[in-house]
Amino acid sequence: MPDPSKKALSHRALMNKMMFYQKRLQNASAKDKARNCQRLQLLTRLRGHIARLNTSDGVKTKARKKMKKTQEQAHVFLNEI
Repeated sequence: MPDPSKKALSHRALMNKMMFYQKRLQNASAKDKARNCQRLQLLTRLRGHIARLNTSDGVKTKARKKMKKTQEQAHVFLNEI
């Protein structure tokens, strides 16, 4: 049986990472219109994932993979600007 405290910890860690990227994207400035549009799309997706984590106790594996992918895309975007 998995330990519920470990599950809560990973849930909290995922939430903290997503909030970190959300703040970084909010403060980032894109130089052209295409980059700004991409930044806004990433922000929208991150906000949706954060809201999903706030409302549910458990997150399915598929949803968790989507969240990780969005985090990676935000990381790449922030490294490019």
